Amino acid sequence: MKQSLFTFIFLLFLSGCASELQSEGQNRDDDTDSDSGNDVSSDADTDADSDTDSDTDSDADSDTDTDADADTDSDTDSDTDSDSDSDSDSDSDSDSDTDSDADFEPDGPWVIAGAWQGSAETSSGEAAGGAISGLEDKVYDLSKESICANGSTVNSYESLGIISFNATGTGDAWTKANNYTGVQVNLSANTSLEMRIQVTAAGGTAYCAGISSGNNNIPWSSFNEKCWDGSGAAFSPSTGISSVEILAAGQEAGGAAFDFCVEDLAPVGGAGDSDSDSDSDADSDSDSDSDSDSDCDSGACNVVLNPINGKQGKTTRYWDCCKPSCGWSANAGGNPIESCDFSGSPLGDFNAKSVCDGGNATQCMYMAPRQVGPNASYGYAAFNGGGCNECYQLDFQGPLQGKSMIVKVINIGDIGADHFDLLIPGGGLGYNTGGCPAQFPGVNWGTQYGGWALDCGYDGNCVKQKCQQYFSDRPDMMAGCEWYVGWFQTADNPGMTYAKVNCPAGL
Repeated sequence: MKQSLFTFIFLLFLSGCASELQSEGQNRDDDTDSDSGNDVSSDADTDADSDTDSDTDSDADSDTDTDADADTDSDTDSDTDSDSDSDSDSDSDSDSDTDSDADFEPDGPWVIAGAWQGSAETSSGEAAGGAISGLEDKVYDLSKESICANGSTVNSYESLGIISFNATGTGDAWTKANNYTGVQVNLSANTSLEMRIQVTAAGGTAYCAGISSGNNNIPWSSFNEKCWDGSGAAFSPSTGISSVEILAAGQEAGGAAFDFCVEDLAPVGGAGDSDSDSDSDADSDSDSDSDSDSDCDSGACNVVLNPINGKQGKTTRYWDCCKPSCGWSANAGGNPIESCDFSGSPLGDFNAKSVCDGGNATQCMYMAPRQVGPNASYGYAAFNGGGCNECYQLDFQGPLQGKSMIVKVINIGDIGADHFDLLIPGGGLGYNTGGCPAQFPGVNWGTQYGGWALDCGYDGNCVKQKCQQYFSDRPDMMAGCEWYVGWFQTADNPGMTYAKVNCPAGL
């Protein structure tokens, strides 16, 4: 009896072992995670889990589940890592952004303007009686915030409204201008005073350029010791810069209020424009790298002219070769516009007789219009409703809707009110028909009022052929003629609204 009982228990034990072995044989990677078959399922998921999904997670998938590995590894995370400064800019910032001065505290106001940075201040100039607001004792990073000033001037050229800052934090001269092509400044200004940007050399000589509200891109060549008339020495990029100023220029005729903000400012263009990120603040590259120098392409600056509320006006076109009316000192308040000889070289004699009166003084060929941005151009015009050397912004309508032009008044004309006669080579001789035939014998100037465009039925290719026929050896005239066909779209006297503005650099 005991032996039978022992035999029964022993057989029962063998039956249990066989059942366990069968169960283990069936549990050999019935899951769908494409394991290679040697997954012994220690319930810690030590297999390499060669998931074919696009989840590039570096984790070892240490699933702690105790199931028989029946999971399908449907990892739903898309790994949208929001960190790591995904700067999409093409700036190729070579800096390592070590920004070690996490708690930088300036000794007074401090400005960061691209590759420039240094202590800042405001000033009302040397004349007594003017007033200007001060600055906060903080860092003004102009890529992220504006710096502003307001106040008033008195009756003096020495009465100014100035925001200035050192070009380097050490106070030494900044000597890297050769690595850049110029300066970009975005300005908002509410004043009748002329606005300027000025760089002061290490020796104390100041070079300025006119600016206006909106985005201004100014090549080094536009900076001049006497930017108000261009008669001074030009700035050389090899010159070290000790300080930078944005200023409202005073005038003898009367004081005026000013209120302006520098929205952005930095040297731009060239090899130096690699955004060296010399940030003195503690930000860990949280900026979007919206470098405003994207406005410039291969050294050609793209000016942006924001539309302004102006008066309705009309345009026509002409090119008569005559010495401009504003070329005589008496007509221009003692500040005559430049005239040129037949070859296009400037004349030093402001009393020279006009070619239209038998003399040798003509309007200069460089006065042909030119494009300065995708939707912006500069040029010259006759206008009876203002004074010599005044500038006006024209916001075009009709086929040129969205385009704007700043013109400088150099002439009066046989025109009515609110009427600008644009100086365009080949645009028609207009009232004075004798000047151009004397300066350019043999050229057929086309219809007296309307010129080549009227002769060509406003066919741009036809107009361009005439440009090439007569102006191939006169590059300024050629460029102005092609501007009419291209940027101006061979338009026939488009309407526009206009308003007086500060003259920009280059006009």
